[in-house]
Amino acid sequence: MNDGMNSFRFSNLYSELFQDKGYSMPGNEEEVTGFECASGALRHGEVTFKTAFCARGYKKLRGLYDIVFKAAALGPDHSGLETELEISGVGFEKAAGIAKGYLEMITWGR
Repeated sequence: MNDGMNSFRFSNLYSELFQDKGYSMPGNEEEVTGFECASGALRHGEVTFKTAFCARGYKKLRGLYDIVFKAAALGPDHSGLETELEISGVGFEKAAGIAKGYLEMITWGR
């Protein structure tokens, strides 16, 4: 993607696209809690990903969660990757393992 955009503008646009715009998973406040998120950076191979791991619990089904895992990385020459994984009705530890495995499957082609 090179439409004449300089690196600073590209990074800002990419950062804006990664921001939380709300999640489309069904559920109301009688059924589920609000999402709580943790963000950070994870390195996989030569690529560092910006990540967000968000979870909300089921009120009547203790121990089950809806998960949204987002990851983004900037590559060379105004290239980037952004991905999102949504998982419903899963245990927290299982969801964390799935998100980790999902990220490990991503490779950066040249």
